[in-house]
Amino acid sequence: MTVSTDHSAEARLHEALGRWADAHRGRYQGMSVLEYDPDTYPYQRLDEFTTAAGAVADAETFAGLRPALRAGYLDAMGSRGAAALEALAGGAVVGEIGSLLAAGKSVAVLATHADGLDDVGIYSGGLALSFADSSLVRRNATILNKVMSREAYKGVPIADLFSSFATVYWVIPESEQAARLGVAREAAAYVNTKALRALVSDMRTGIAVTMAPTGTAMQVETDDDGGIAAVRVPPLGDSTVGLMCKFAAYVVAGLWEERAALGPLTFVPDLGTGAGRVERQRGAVRGDVTRTMVELTESLADVPVTAA
Repeated sequence: MTVSTDHSAEARLHEALGRWADAHRGRYQGMSVLEYDPDTYPYQRLDEFTTAAGAVADAETFAGLRPALRAGYLDAMGSRGAAALEALAGGAVVGEIGSLLAAGKSVAVLATHADGLDDVGIYSGGLALSFADSSLVRRNATILNKVMSREAYKGVPIADLFSSFATVYWVIPESEQAARLGVAREAAAYVNTKALRALVSDMRTGIAVTMAPTGTAMQVETDDDGGIAAVRVPPLGDSTVGLMCKFAAYVVAGLWEERAALGPLTFVPDLGTGAGRVERQRGAVRGDVTRTMVELTESLADVPVTAA
């Protein structure tokens, strides 16, 4: 079977994505399910691996629309968005990211997915609004789960919300949920290979990519009264860690309820050459990112947080 030309493969994929979107609707406020209609929503197609940023990604246009876009962002994201903007404005990280982009280097912004799935959108849009140089918006990007091609937030397709601020690369995360809901491994591999190939190519010129390294939200444990007793960070997938090592640097972005905080900008270590170099590099990045996610979330949620 050639996945790219098999329309039944696309239909079967969207049967699973529809179930996934329905699960999100039941769990997260403001989420609704879009019908499978690739003519209306072309990013639902199996062969759509990227969605280019809209016209507002032009520097001059974005600069003129910035106040309206900021107002729309805050209306959609509320107090969580305001907290993220405050965190982005509160230190040197945004300026450091801008300097790396100007030098043609790429940076990963790693959203913790601590208490929801909206942090990727919140930080992707927040970063675009925080750049002093509007031309850097053209370097802003995000990696989204293909299931979000079937979802809307407060009635607006999620793809439309993101494409006002960033180029979208569509993937299907490696997760137990994907397998449980019937996502075909062949279709997921096809989508991921094509999307990541496009992403890595674009990284050569310097882009900032907001993504969730765990792919799924953190696991919350409750006590007998229904309160939050502890939080567990899911493991980082091997392919995700491999991708992170292709960036020059990364920053972990935490969000819990109406509190936000950023970790430091950290350069991916250069561990020289020789046998085991790649494994050592990936181990160092995996350990540092996981540790930072635990520490940030624990400080924001004020509950014990551990790595799964």
